[in-house]
Amino acid sequence: MTARAGRTDRDCAFREGVCKVNDSTENKENQDRIQLPEMNDILLHLPVNLKKMSIEEKVALGYALEKGKGYWEQDYKMAAAVYASAAADGDPTGMNNLGWLYLNGYGVEKDQKKAEDYFQKAANLGQTAAMVNLGNIAEDAQEYETAYIWYRRAYMMGDPAGQFNYANMYNWGWYVEQDYGFAFRNFLELAGDGYLDAVFYVGHYLQEGLGVNKDEEAAFHWFERGEELEDPSCTTELGRCYSLGLGVEKDEKKGLEYYLKGTERGDALAYANVGYCYESGQGTAKNMRLARKYYKEGAELGEEHCLEAMKRLRKRKKKTD
Repeated sequence: MTARAGRTDRDCAFREGVCKVNDSTENKENQDRIQLPEMNDILLHLPVNLKKMSIEEKVALGYALEKGKGYWEQDYKMAAAVYASAAADGDPTGMNNLGWLYLNGYGVEKDQKKAEDYFQKAANLGQTAAMVNLGNIAEDAQEYETAYIWYRRAYMMGDPAGQFNYANMYNWGWYVEQDYGFAFRNFLELAGDGYLDAVFYVGHYLQEGLGVNKDEEAAFHWFERGEELEDPSCTTELGRCYSLGLGVEKDEKKGLEYYLKGTERGDALAYANVGYCYESGQGTAKNMRLARKYYKEGAELGEEHCLEAMKRLRKRKKKTD
């Protein structure tokens, strides 16, 4: 049987580099509607131009520089300078985004204390992305009560990442009593609204019967939906459905095709499944060279099944030498 697909390391949703114009949207397309001064003039005379720009223009420019959006080359240092100007003007989005750069050391010296300070200031002004980021930091430190408080606060203000992380606390039973039913209802609501991180969980809960009646066919359709949206985990899990005949007619060859697509989309577990297919001849002819190749690549990503497979194959080789 192929390795079980799942997200078991860090399941919280992050709010990195969020750009909210007037705190109303984080859709990148909306940033295109903001008319910025000419590119060269901004970069050549940044200090002077920042004084002329509105907060919205500063945040949009910072976001464009951070992400390398459109005709702007990615420049974290410049993005930090622009966000700092917006933050100095009292803008919570500028504070949050500058905090994100400090948290990761992008364009500035990495400094978690400064990051938390900026997140805290932004959260105090109602910036829900900053609340989620504070929750992430607390969760990393296994300070689950603090994480719960921040996620719940963001959730109550309508933030989808806040809702996802809040539901995930119930999924794992961190600080609260584990409640699959509550988690599933929230994941389903988010998935229905197109929140991609929740799509995998809806499929997983339906497949395993967690907090809802088991329905492998419905699970398959959710994984299929996630795959169409290019979610790596859903892509790998769709391959597993085909390989084992879960909610769909068994087709090991098609299962391998989706596992391979999962590796292309960066899902570490997909490497383990591809390696298993080549090792066992599932959906393809046996090929130990390719099996080792995919196990090795997955192991380099830290994937546990691949690490175990490499150890197993090394022991097997020693016995035959």
